[in-house]
Amino acid sequence: MNRVDLIRLKTKRANKHIAELQTAILAFKATDPHEVSAKRDPQTRKLIYYVHKADPVPDDIALIAGDVLQNLRSAVDHLAYQLVLAAGNTPDTSTSFPIFDTPDKYKSGVQGKVKGMAETAVKAIDIVEPYQGGKGEILWRIHRLNNIDKHRLIFTCGIAPSQFNFGRHIGVERLTEFVETYGISALPQFPDAFIDFPSRKMLKVGDELFIDKPDAEINEDIQFLLDIAFNEPGIAEGESIIETLQSAADFAENLISDFTPLF
Repeated sequence: MNRVDLIRLKTKRANKHIAELQTAILAFKATDPHEVSAKRDPQTRKLIYYVHKADPVPDDIALIAGDVLQNLRSAVDHLAYQLVLAAGNTPDTSTSFPIFDTPDKYKSGVQGKVKGMAETAVKAIDIVEPYQGGKGEILWRIHRLNNIDKHRLIFTCGIAPSQFNFGRHIGVERLTEFVETYGISALPQFPDAFIDFPSRKMLKVGDELFIDKPDAEINEDIQFLLDIAFNEPGIAEGESIIETLQSAADFAENLISDFTPLF
C-alpha cells in the first residue's frame, strides 16, 4: 500500500463514523425531542414562539463525534509521519502535524514538529496556516475538540437554531405576492423559503425563537429547523456537529491530495 493510501485509511474511517453519526442523529430526531410552542405577551399582545421541549442529546452522538475527531487528527499526523519518511529520515516522538493556537506559537513551535521533513514540505505546511484565525483554522478546531474528547469523559453538545421557514410563516398567497412585488425569482423549494437565524446560540427550554406581530393568530405550519450542535465556547459553539465534522473531513482529504506530489 502506498503512502497516500495508508494515510487515507484514517479519513475513510472518519467518514464511516460520520455516516454512523448521521444515522444516530436521525434516530434521535425521530423521537420528536424538540417542540416549539406559542404564547402571547399579555402587555404587547405579540405572539411568541419558544422552545417548549428540549430533550438532552444522547451521549452516543458525542461519543461517535469523538471517534471522527480522533481519526481526522490521526490522519494529519500520519501525513506528517510520511513526509519525514519521504525525505529519507526517521520520525521521532515529536513528529506530528503542527497545529497551534496562534501564529506566534506556530512560528516558535513548528520546527519541533516537522524535524526531518524536506524544506518544500515545511513551506507547504506554512501555507496551510494551521492555527486559530489561519486558513487552516478547521485543523485547529479538530485539534482542540480532540483534546477535549481525550481529557474529558465527553464534550458538550445540544441544540442550536439553524433556519426559519419564512415561506410557511407568511403563506403561499402572501409569499407569491411578495415575490411578484419585488421581482424576486421563486426559490426551487417554493413555497418553502428558509432564512438563517442571525444567532447560533445554544437553546434551552423557554428560549424565544420568533416574535410575531400583535394579535397574530398561531400558525400551525410554522417551521423552525434546529441543529444538533457543539457547545464548546471559543472553539465550536452552536455549530452543527455534522456540518463541522464533514467540513473537517473534506479539508483533511484535500490536504492529503495537496501534499501527494511531495511523496
